[in-house]
Amino acid sequence: MATTLSPIQADELALEFNLFSANTQTTGMLDLADEEFVFLNTALVERPELNLIALIQQSLPDALAPYRKLEQRLILLFALGLCLSFGMAMFLGRSISRPVLSLVKRVNKIEQGDYSVSQSSKRNDEIGKLEVSVDTMATGLAEKEKVRDLLGKVVSKDIADELMSGQVKLGGETRIVTILFSDIRDFTTLCEGRAPEKILSLLNNYLTEVSAAIDQHHGVVDKYIGDAVMALFGAPIKSDSDTYNALCAALQINEKVISLNKINAEQNLPLLNTGIGLHTGQVVAGNLGSASRLNYTVIGDPVNLASRLESLTKTYGVNIIVSEETKNHGTGFIFRELDLVRVKGKAQPVRLYELIGFKDNVTAEIMDDVGRFEEMLFCYRKQEWQSALDIIETIQKGSAKVLYELFRERIKIYQKTPPEPDWDGVFTFQSK
Repeated sequence: MATTLSPIQADELALEFNLFSANTQTTGMLDLADEEFVFLNTALVERPELNLIALIQQSLPDALAPYRKLEQRLILLFALGLCLSFGMAMFLGRSISRPVLSLVKRVNKIEQGDYSVSQSSKRNDEIGKLEVSVDTMATGLAEKEKVRDLLGKVVSKDIADELMSGQVKLGGETRIVTILFSDIRDFTTLCEGRAPEKILSLLNNYLTEVSAAIDQHHGVVDKYIGDAVMALFGAPIKSDSDTYNALCAALQINEKVISLNKINAEQNLPLLNTGIGLHTGQVVAGNLGSASRLNYTVIGDPVNLASRLESLTKTYGVNIIVSEETKNHGTGFIFRELDLVRVKGKAQPVRLYELIGFKDNVTAEIMDDVGRFEEMLFCYRKQEWQSALDIIETIQKGSAKVLYELFRERIKIYQKTPPEPDWDGVFTFQSK
């Protein structure tokens, strides 16, 4: 036996040699002196008297060296591919996330009311199309907001929202509302001898204050009629506090006119005197007009009555007159009954009340006047004329001087020409 192995390895191989057969060609692994070899066993001579076997071996590490190099190269190639893939993924992710995040910021600005047009990236992919769509949406919303803002200046914001909330149709629905009319007394006389620009500025300041009081108490300015204002409480938005809000708005209008008159006095401008009428009733609220031009408003007899009550404030010398229906729906206020009348055009009598103020703000002196005036009305309706006149003489001569004088003159007429025996205490107005 000849071998190229070391002596120790040769001895170990001799011990293992009987495992090999000359009849077969085999391959395998041997562990010789703690070193691994791969081998190939093949027969060179096969005779009865002689078997010559060749055993070709190679160190396993040497045999695997090329494969180890290949493995290292594959690992390196895989690592390079992974890094390249990660870099490409980061690049692609950022190329998508950046415009998406930009769109998110853009949409957030739109949500906050910023409709300024952004500069699109001019991409030709789906993101570019999305950017164009968002810009188109922003432009449309900006135009709609301009229309809403303009419409909100022409009509109340609540009415503008109602008109823009859906398809606008002619027609309406039945509502219980409180109607408020406010008007400047003797406005025609006030305009005489004054420049139109100054009158317009004065009127705009007044209407601004009145509208602010109405808006603050959840009312809706239905229309401006020259120096008059018509406001609604209960349409198009309804609440359980509509009448209360209307009464609060009327009192605040008075306060704002007082403050405005202080400014007018300092600027040598005319002082304003306002009359306010309120009535609560059932009306038809909706869009009135034609298919090409319409107006959200309310119609019905309560509207006319509210306007008549406002006109009567000058007759009775008070700032605010409310109907019995409004008085019955308002709590927390002090009212003074003024009269029981038939306004022109109405057969049923209407009980008139003056809105004096909140219960907590009315002085004991005013409450005493209110009580005495109620006593006077009691005697007046019983046709006890002299007793009624005596009570009038004892009432304070305050802001209600016109009211007291009105009844004094009326009683004197009745003393000369008494009413019918079945007179119900109703005074009938022959003019508006």
